[in-house]
Amino acid sequence: MSSRVPSTIFVIGGTGAQGLPVIRALVADGKYAVRALSRDPESRRAIELSTLGNVSIVKGTFADEAVLRDGFRNCSAAYINLDGFNTGEKTEIYWAIRCYEIAIEEDVKFFVYGNLDYALKRSGYDSRFRTGHYDGKGRVGEWILFQNLTNRDRMGAALLTTGPYMEMAVSVLISTES
Repeated sequence: MSSRVPSTIFVIGGTGAQGLPVIRALVADGKYAVRALSRDPESRRAIELSTLGNVSIVKGTFADEAVLRDGFRNCSAAYINLDGFNTGEKTEIYWAIRCYEIAIEEDVKFFVYGNLDYALKRSGYDSRFRTGHYDGKGRVGEWILFQNLTNRDRMGAALLTTGPYMEMAVSVLISTES
């Protein structure tokens, strides 16, 4: 029987719609342990994650360098999906870049960024199609790929580019009245 210690993955955004299934998949076969950042470790979703096994919840915010350093430290990989929709485009851009930089400093070997299409660029820079939440993530995604050209020997990187969640589309059809 192997006593192999699972690789640890640092996850930001683990209690969100994308992060929950990512963490479930990572720990399902015991090959990975997850260190998930949460503003509220007592939240329903954080508690749900902690019951999966191989998941530890770290209290803090992605807007705190000391918390990020502790989170990335001794992790082999990271999955980062900042909530720019609620924090704003400028905040997400700054802290996503810092996440990437601190991950390299802490010797993380692979970095996955939860990305969205750069809508303004894709529209030919037509401001009618400017979408701050998308554009912020898209700018960071392009920056990460560019950085990876010179940093790939230290840390690999990938983008997980998604779109609107199906739950967002159907939620407008569901009555919230009791």
